[in-house]
Amino acid sequence: MNALWSYCRELFQRRRLDRESVDELEHHVELAVAEKVRAGVDEHEARRQARLEMGSIDLVREQLAEGRAGFLLEQLAREVGYAGRVLRKAPGPTGLSVATIGVGIAVSTVLFALIDGVVLRPLPYPSADRLVSIFDTNSELGVDRAGAASGNIDDWRRHASSFEGIAGYYAMGRTLSADNDADVVLIAQVSTDFFPLVRVTPLLGRTFTDAETLAAQFNTANGPTGSNPVVVIGHDLWHQRFGSDPDIVDRSVMLERQPFRVVGVMPAGFALPEAGVQAWIPWDLSGERPRDQHYLGALARVKPGVPVGQAQIELNRVAGALARQYPDTNRGWGVQLTPLATAVVGDSARVLWILFAAVGLVLLVACANVALLSLMRGLDRSVEHAVRLALGSTPARLLRQSWIESLVLALLGGGLGVGLAAGGLRLLPWLVPDFPRLDEVAMDVRALWFALAVTTLAALVSGFVPAWRGARSVRGLPSLHGLRATTSSARRAGHRSGGVGAGVAVWLGSAGT
Repeated sequence: MNALWSYCRELFQRRRLDRESVDELEHHVELAVAEKVRAGVDEHEARRQARLEMGSIDLVREQLAEGRAGFLLEQLAREVGYAGRVLRKAPGPTGLSVATIGVGIAVSTVLFALIDGVVLRPLPYPSADRLVSIFDTNSELGVDRAGAASGNIDDWRRHASSFEGIAGYYAMGRTLSADNDADVVLIAQVSTDFFPLVRVTPLLGRTFTDAETLAAQFNTANGPTGSNPVVVIGHDLWHQRFGSDPDIVDRSVMLERQPFRVVGVMPAGFALPEAGVQAWIPWDLSGERPRDQHYLGALARVKPGVPVGQAQIELNRVAGALARQYPDTNRGWGVQLTPLATAVVGDSARVLWILFAAVGLVLLVACANVALLSLMRGLDRSVEHAVRLALGSTPARLLRQSWIESLVLALLGGGLGVGLAAGGLRLLPWLVPDFPRLDEVAMDVRALWFALAVTTLAALVSGFVPAWRGARSVRGLPSLHGLRATTSSARRAGHRSGGVGAGVAVWLGSAGT
């Protein structure tokens, strides 16, 4: 407890401790002066000798402070403040550096948020890794991927034991009328297995009963028919068209001029069987027997412990048996199982990774531009470095100061980049409205951690060249005696090089972006 109290005292009472240290040092000087005066030395000379023997009070005070709690934080705060003052003296290069890093971090963060939300995160459904899409294939006809034939789905269910269930669906735009307003919305007709397979509980109400599904038929020309038709609506449709009415359940809406009773509302973010679906109606596939019309979507859940590859082998065996039984319609047709996440994202994942790699290169170019600007600015600071060395600073401290200046630039650029990225993510729904899983992309904690990591990397990369150049130049700095003769020429050379460097940096930035 005493050690903790001592630590806190040193940390929060540093100014009083500094004054006490100075007073104690001055007291020792006065004692040494008095002793020399008693020995017969003149007081002025005695004071001079005592000062020489004691050394620089400021240096001794700093050495004492190095062992105090919180010294590293104090030193860092001073060096950050000094870096800020140095950067304010060159507003043009500083602003250009911050803007260059900020734009690079913004684009990188937006792309990371896209990749994280679209590719890396699992689908927001229970055990989504076991959900698969089933497609028909026929190498003899050159068909790599087609919809499922409705006549085959019942056979898949009966003869394939690797699945908990297989659902069929079909989505198309239909006219929805409510409150004297009509719109075309994307509606999915789903078989009885659909909602039990996805295992998502409605926000309000319920999903379909078996009786409601068995009573639902489908006519392409006239739309869905059946006694007592029902519909489940999506969260966005409920919010936009019905004002999030909590009493929406059992309310009647018109689909294709037919009354449908609302029995449930799905939660926000539910986007199955495909993006953009705003309502679901039941569909009885038991009477659908055509095997030559490949137009249905098929969704299945693989049983726990069964690999997707094994399930596909079994389903292909079933498809082979159907081909032998129905050669006129099923010959050559097989199946392909694709994880639902892959089916939802499609080719977007490959495009995003390619863009991410390209943006990474652009960010490196931006860091190189900032390094070049810092290097040109450093050519005019050799006099300052020589003075600091003469006053007791060390080469290591000068190098650390160079890194801190790069870190301050990167942090400013990172703050700008995060702000631009947040704004860019808000614009994405308008720029790419059909992009998959876009509603799951956000500036969340993972994106902020990524932005911090990129900012740190930018500080390291942009500060490497100036620090390396500084390490070489420190060894060759002139002495304080020769500074006056070299100040004018160094300043003129620095100005010329800085102008050239800024021009090259601007050109590289425009070429990289």
